[in-house]
Amino acid sequence: MDQEKAIVVSSSSEESKSKGKPLTRKQQLITAGAIFWGNIAFGCAFNTYGPTVTSLQHKYETDDDTISRVFTILTGSYMVGALSGGVIFNYVNRQLAALLLLSTMGAMMFLTPHCPSMGLFFATAAIMGLCCGSYDTAQFVWMMEMMQKDCPPYVQSQHFFYALGTSLAGLIMAPFLDEEEDDETNSTITTTTTTMSPDDEPDYDKLFIPYTIVGLMIATGVVYQIILIVFVRYYPPPPEENESDNSQKSISTLEDGSTDAALEAPKTSHPFGVWTWPKLRMIVLCCCFYGAYQGMEMCTFQFFPKFGQNSDLHLSESKSSYVLTGMTVAFAVGRAIAVVAVFKVPLQIILCVNIFFVVIANILLVSWANSSLTVLWASSILFGFGFSSIYSSFSAYVERYITFTNFTTALMIVCGSGVAAIYPLVVGNSIEETPVVLSYTSFFSIFFIILSFSTLSYLTHKNKTRYQ
Repeated sequence: MDQEKAIVVSSSSEESKSKGKPLTRKQQLITAGAIFWGNIAFGCAFNTYGPTVTSLQHKYETDDDTISRVFTILTGSYMVGALSGGVIFNYVNRQLAALLLLSTMGAMMFLTPHCPSMGLFFATAAIMGLCCGSYDTAQFVWMMEMMQKDCPPYVQSQHFFYALGTSLAGLIMAPFLDEEEDDETNSTITTTTTTMSPDDEPDYDKLFIPYTIVGLMIATGVVYQIILIVFVRYYPPPPEENESDNSQKSISTLEDGSTDAALEAPKTSHPFGVWTWPKLRMIVLCCCFYGAYQGMEMCTFQFFPKFGQNSDLHLSESKSSYVLTGMTVAFAVGRAIAVVAVFKVPLQIILCVNIFFVVIANILLVSWANSSLTVLWASSILFGFGFSSIYSSFSAYVERYITFTNFTTALMIVCGSGVAAIYPLVVGNSIEETPVVLSYTSFFSIFFIILSFSTLSYLTHKNKTRYQ
C-alpha cells in the first residue's frame, strides 16, 4: 500500500511537471500581487450597493423594503457562487477562472447604473453575487495552494486587501451622491426630483461615474491576470514528498517490530468524516456563530447609510456614505493590526476585544446615534474595529479542533450567507420608520455569538481533541 502511494505521488509530480514548471519565488510574489489587487477590486465592487441604494431607490421610484431586496439577492447568489465554486475549481484552472469571474464582475459594474428597470438591476446584482462568491473561493484556495506552508501571512493579507477595497467603495461613491439634508418624505423627494430644471441632473444619473471607476479598477485586475497567463502561467505545485517519507518511516517501524495498531491497519476514509456527538456539537455551535456574525456584519455594512438618512439626523446620501467609510477604514486598519497581533496575542483575547467593541458600538447606535452625529461616527468606527478580525480569528481558533473539510466548510458558508440573506428582508421592511431595527438585529446576533463562543471555549478547554 505504501509503495502504491509513493507511485501515485511520483506520477502526479511527473504529471505536474509535464504541464509546466512550478512558480519560482519571484513569480509567486507577482501572482500574489494580482490576487491582492483582485481582492481590492472585489471588496470595492461588492460594497458599492450600500452607499448608492437610496439613489437607486429614487431612480426606480420604489420604497426601502423593495429596493433592499437587492442585498438578499446579492448575498444569496454569493452563497450559491461560493458553493458551486468549490466543485468547479476541482476541474478548472483557477487562474483562468479568476480572469473570467473578474471580467464578468467588471461588466456588471459598467452595466448597473444603466439598467432601465429594477428587474434588470436585480439581475445584475445576482450575477455579481455569483461571481463574487466563486471568485472569493478561487482566490482563497489559490493562495493556499500556491504558498502552501508559507500561506498564513498571505491569507491574512488577502483579508486586509479586501477590507481596503470596502473602504474605497464609500470614498468613490460619496462625491456623486445627494449632498443636501432633507427631513421630508421620499415621496416629496421624488416629486421635487421630477420638477427640477433641465440643467439640474438627478443624482442617480451621476452614478455611472463612480460605477465606471470601480469597473476600471476591476478591468485593471483583468489586464494583470491576462499578463500573468501569457508570461507567468500558473501550475499547481507538485505534491510534497512528506507523505512518501512518512510511509517509508512507517514501514521501517513495522519491520523493527513495532506493535502500533494505528500503523498496522490503514484508516478507513469517509467522504464526510467520522461523525460523533462531540464533533456534531462543535459544528452546530460553529454554524450558529458564523450565521449570527455574518448576518450582523453584512447587514450593518449594507444598511448603515440608511440608518443615518432615516434617523433624526436626516443625513444626506453623501454624508451617510462618509460615515460608512469611517467604518470600512477602521475595518481595514483593524485587519492590518490583526496580521501582527495574531502572533503576539491569544486568539480568544482578540475575539473578546472585538466582540466588546461591537457591543459598545451597538449600545451607542441604539441609545444616542439616532440624534448625535458624533455618536454615530463613534459607533461606526467601533463597529469597523470590532468586525475587523472576528471571522478570521474565530476560524483560526476553531481550526485547532476541527478539520475544515469541503462538507463542513459548505455548512459554514450556507449558515453564514443564509442568515445574511434573511436579515435584509427584516431590516429593509422597517428601517424607514424605525431605524433602530438595525440595532435590534445586531443585539440578536450578539447574543448567539457570545453564547456559541463561550460554549465552544468551555468545551475546548475540557477536551483538546481535534476532530477530522
